[in-house]
Amino acid sequence: MEELDVNKDRTLSFEEMKDMLRSVSPNLSEIQLQKLFCAADVNQNGSVDLREFRDFVLHGKEAAAKVVQEPPQGTPSTDGIRSDWKKDVLEAHNELRAEHGAGKLEWNDECYLQAKKQANLCQQRGCMMHGSVEGPSGRHGQNIYWCSAPGSSAKEMVKSWYEELLNPGYDFGQGNYSPGAGHFTQVVWKGSTGVGMAVSEDGRFCVANYFPAGNMMGAFKENVLPRGSPYVPKKEGEAGRKEVGIASLFHGSFDRFEASQHAGFR
Repeated sequence: MEELDVNKDRTLSFEEMKDMLRSVSPNLSEIQLQKLFCAADVNQNGSVDLREFRDFVLHGKEAAAKVVQEPPQGTPSTDGIRSDWKKDVLEAHNELRAEHGAGKLEWNDECYLQAKKQANLCQQRGCMMHGSVEGPSGRHGQNIYWCSAPGSSAKEMVKSWYEELLNPGYDFGQGNYSPGAGHFTQVVWKGSTGVGMAVSEDGRFCVANYFPAGNMMGAFKENVLPRGSPYVPKKEGEAGRKEVGIASLFHGSFDRFEASQHAGFR
């Protein structure tokens, strides 16, 4: 592991860790790697002590934070949401959805407020965690993104979710929930019509909530269409399907780490 510490500072950056884990397991998605590094980066400073990371990976030992993080101070509000942020979020989603025969998403303030609440909670807890999916209109779908330093664009974040189509991959022929590809399937889910996407106060966590929720058991074939599919509007009053218990929230099982992170929500 020491040979992957390129600058020999006894720490691993996200890129160094990604190179190491992808050499062992090339099918890990960007989001799975983010979850692992984010949990190991207890100080949320973008680097992990080499020895502590080795203990975390090999033995499941989580280090104690050496720096106490300030919790978010603000209360989620729709006041001040920049129009260009809404535009960027919608364009990033709708350009990709169009390739899969899915209609355009519209901005949804309810989804935004729940997403902002969860993004700030992720900051407070220092990890990528799902929640805040019950809104006044019903259950939301949800995607989460983390970066070691603020500044990722809406397009970059949505693209990382979408790229699960290729890594670890999604089988359109099977047409079922695919572990590790749940962020992709939510992005292109035909039945979802609204999205709200919010960044935590520290800029490291981004959460998108969707309504109606995607990743519904028995509804993948008609909602996750192959690239190049034409857009065909859903019939009015078409019934939804039963939710996938863990799929609707957590997008599969990423070994024992993800299982432990999600255990409290099952």
